[in-house]
Amino acid sequence: MSAGWRSIAVSDRLARRLLTEASLADLLDRAGLDAVVLGLERLDPRSPEEHHLDPASLAAVLARRIPGTRLLIAAANHREHPWNLARAVASLQTILPAGSGLVLGSRDLTVAGGRPGALAWDVRDLAKPVDIGPEATVETGVVSRKLWDGYPYDAIIADPAAYIDLERVHASDHHGIYDVAGPLPVPTRGRPLLSLFVPDGVPADVPSAFDSVTVPLEVAGEIGADAYGGRPLIAYVRDPGDLVRAGGDGRWRGVQALATDDRTLLAALAVLGRG
Repeated sequence: MSAGWRSIAVSDRLARRLLTEASLADLLDRAGLDAVVLGLERLDPRSPEEHHLDPASLAAVLARRIPGTRLLIAAANHREHPWNLARAVASLQTILPAGSGLVLGSRDLTVAGGRPGALAWDVRDLAKPVDIGPEATVETGVVSRKLWDGYPYDAIIADPAAYIDLERVHASDHHGIYDVAGPLPVPTRGRPLLSLFVPDGVPADVPSAFDSVTVPLEVAGEIGADAYGGRPLIAYVRDPGDLVRAGGDGRWRGVQALATDDRTLLAALAVLGRG
């Protein structure tokens, strides 16, 4: 395969196995993947399940089973405010040995549709609700990146008189679809990864706050290198049998395979694993 970035999206059903079967988790960790993604089925219209685990909590627990691989959580501004998402990822980035990140989509399919015209993060007077859609989703990523950058981990200093170098901490002071002042209450170690998940439609532009755009292989069409603002493209492959074809396509910076059980996990690792 020519694709450089190699990752596996683990279904919640398979994640339960990883929590209890150390040998299976160790096999995944030793594969030398760039990342394991948790909770992506929340965002994928083709593969929702009935029961779901919270991906942030799951990442914190699985870190003991998969310590050598970066764990990304999948989430949507449909359900979570940018502040909450950024804070969760910053906390995971601190406690996960290999780091964390966020795969961001517009809709969380585990949330009921609600009344007609319902808005994202509609909590009456506690926050301003916003329309669900690609613009708000992209802005959620921009806000998250601002919050991560606004309180770097090295702002904490070994000086009992000061503790924090306040010159290194900045308010994001973001005003747009969302209004977020910042900074976060926790620092961010290193740089969390941020990818936009696009299951169908094509946003006009994707800003540099995002490291990549993840697109299902079967809806890719004739995507060119200049699509999505020129962000690197990750092919999301639901069938491990398509991995070789996806990896040989020069449009993709990398691939992300969906593994729902032992069989599909082993099939994906046979192609993607380096260990």
